[in-house]
Parts: sequence; C-alpha cells; structure tokens
Amino acid sequence: MYQRIRTLEGLGVQAGEHVLDAGCGTGLLTQEIAIAVGPNGRVVGIDNSLDMLNLATKRCKGLLQVQLKNGTVEYLPERENSF
Repeated sequence: MYQRIRTLEGLGVQAGEHVLDAGCGTGLLTQEIAIAVGPNGRVVGIDNSLDMLNLATKRCKGLLQVQLKNGTVEYLPERENSF
C-alpha cells in the first residue's frame, strides 16, 4: 500500500484530470487515482487480461469516473491525445 501511495504522490494527480492507467491489473492504483481526480475527473484503466479487468471492475464499482477497457499499450482503445 505504501508504494502505491508514493506512486500516486509522484504522479501529482489533481482533481478534474483525465488519467490513463495502462496495465491497470486488479485496479488498486486505478481506484486511488479515481479518488484523487474526484467526480469531475476521468480514469481509464487498460489491461490485456480479462480476469484482471473483472477484479478491477469489482474494486472500482461505484466510481463513476472510472472506465475499464481491454487493450494493450501498443493499441490503446482510446482516441489519440485524449490524455
């Protein structure tokens, strides 16, 4: 947990920002980022594993600013320059 908090602090995420969490896995950091950006922000978690995305979906339930998508860093399922 401590490392995740340090990562979040290092990112300097601010309220209202749009953040891409590439390789979001189980959504631990995605959830923390969502709290940091608040309801006016947006977080898109991308992972290639459907199993990981299922876990992330459960973890981020109720965080309306979170969208989880199947994809890879090489082929992001987002339009260019949206983050």
